[in-house]
Amino acid sequence: MLSCKDVSHLNSARFDRFLTLRERCLVWLHLKICPACRRVFAQLRFMRHAMQRYRDELRSRDEKS
Repeated sequence: MLSCKDVSHLNSARFDRFLTLRERCLVWLHLKICPACRRVFAQLRFMRHAMQRYRDELRSRDEKS
């Protein structure tokens, strides 16, 4: 089983690269039993989506100018 530290590293890495099937399964299992890591994962996902929306908004403003 992965530690919370390992899961944290993999959660960050998953936004930069594809995780292997083994890594995805281990993260999934850990997230099922660890509420703290689920919370961190949700926060990372929220921040990533917020930054994408912000980037898209800036691009649409540039296109209108």
